[in-house]
Amino acid sequence: MRALSFTYAFLLWTFVIALPVVTVSGLETEVSSHFSPALLVQIRDIGLSGMCFILFALGSGSYSVDQRFLNRGMAPEQANWNNFGLLLRLSVAAVFIVGGFFAGYGHIKSFVDIPILLVLIGFVLASGHATRLAAIAAFAVIAWYSVGKLSFDATLWNNLNAIKREFAFLAACWLIYAYQGGKAFRLDGLLKSPMNAILGKSQQA
Repeated sequence: MRALSFTYAFLLWTFVIALPVVTVSGLETEVSSHFSPALLVQIRDIGLSGMCFILFALGSGSYSVDQRFLNRGMAPEQANWNNFGLLLRLSVAAVFIVGGFFAGYGHIKSFVDIPILLVLIGFVLASGHATRLAAIAAFAVIAWYSVGKLSFDATLWNNLNAIKREFAFLAACWLIYAYQGGKAFRLDGLLKSPMNAILGKSQQA
């Protein structure tokens, strides 16, 4: 699992590099191209890359096949959730912030037609405060979008393919709700003591 997640963490960035993008206004090409920056179009894949790095670092967990049959997959004892929680919440927050600020741009994913809602959820997640509330809101938005993508006229495979990335983001929202987003780079800590906020340390009374 760790080997696969490490590979996919980098592989997902190749989608950004390989995406054909045209930035010259009025230029016509023979190849089907996007007119929005690749980094924004593929923001979900960038978020998924962050999740893969977390999976690589923490392993597949106590209920995984790795742990059950191969006695491996547990997170290392010294794992610091402050850092991994930060990466997880930013991986989700980036998707919502981009989807809100660039709603309506070509091929940029916006889960709902309320851009301000996406921006608010994204900034709350990024701030590190009220992350459980933001995770519930993000889960609801993604679930609503996913249900809307399903069609009785499509095959099961096509339905699953239409929301394949959303499964991962739903799982990420659940993890943020269950374990919160860590204390590293929380907004209050950055304002009071930037170094402690970076390290995820609690403020001393």
